[in-house]
Amino acid sequence: MYPITADVAHTIDQQHRERLTQEYAAARRTSEGWKRGFHALLSLLDSHTEPVVRGSARHA
Repeated sequence: MYPITADVAHTIDQQHRERLTQEYAAARRTSEGWKRGFHALLSLLDSHTEPVVRGSARHA
């Protein structure tokens, strides 16, 4: 078994940070994609419904 030197520990730590950064970026892209899709769905639903105005004949 080889002892872990400071260089090896630094390399492992750097690789771990890079992997976490990549995973975070991928998760963020997915999250932003879901958010855009959700807002697109809301705007689509909003465009197909008539607004209800309180006190109007439609609301009564």
